[in-house]
Amino acid sequence: MFGWLFGKKAQNNDGLVCVACDSADVTELAPQTYRCNECGYEGGDGFAAWQDMKTRAAYDDWSVAQLREHAAAQLNEARSALVAVEGLTTPSTSSTGAFAEFAGVTVSVGGNNLSGQSDRDLALQIAADRQAAVAKAASGLHAATLTLDTLVDKGVIELGAVLTNARIAGDDPGTLRLRIENCLHQLG
Repeated sequence: MFGWLFGKKAQNNDGLVCVACDSADVTELAPQTYRCNECGYEGGDGFAAWQDMKTRAAYDDWSVAQLREHAAAQLNEARSALVAVEGLTTPSTSSTGAFAEFAGVTVSVGGNNLSGQSDRDLALQIAADRQAAVAKAASGLHAATLTLDTLVDKGVIELGAVLTNARIAGDDPGTLRLRIENCLHQLG
């Protein structure tokens, strides 16, 4: 029944099939989480939750000072990712032609910038870079919530609504920054 706790091979694998190689020869690590015995891939619908559980368990042995320092570092790194987003708004080189908005970036239509890259391509690159920076900040905030949860569990801090809000997924840089700043304020 609880064989997955010990990495035992599941008898029916609940229909788990490796997405990397299509093998059904998998070892269930946790509910909806597996390791493929053919190619070594680990994944499944429950994989992220299982990783979070393992991370939280590892934090149980950390001191309060270590947890505070780690949470502050995680939050500061997430905040740093958002600094990059603020600088990624318009092409930084001069362009010619009429201007329009493309992928949320104001560009010159039909012109090339000084690097020879088309303004459309540059706008797409800027939009992709912004999206990557926001995703990195959101991921960092998620990681910090695991550390902060441990501090709450140890009775050191009470984050309440701040921590609840930090868990709400979003891709707005301003909202992410506010959530990060609120966590840092409560931590400090």
